[in-house]
Amino acid sequence: MHEELFKVDYSQPIDQEQSQLVAEMTFTILDWQIIERIISPEAFHIGLVDRQRIVQLCFNIFPKLKTVLHMFVEAQIDIP
Repeated sequence: MHEELFKVDYSQPIDQEQSQLVAEMTFTILDWQIIERIISPEAFHIGLVDRQRIVQLCFNIFPKLKTVLHMFVEAQIDIP
């Protein structure tokens, strides 16, 4: 994930006043950590995550335009 968050668009002129480096994300670091725990081979109880956070995870778009379902399929997670 680190590589995706810290890419710099060098085509943007930095020497102008209006120039700024902006990282727009549809998820938080906490969201990313929860997903990493869920798809890890170690046991993780989804009941530890509150319902609102689970709903938010379902609507997040992670790096490389992946959603939670993409990550579950790639990790071969069984969805109960």
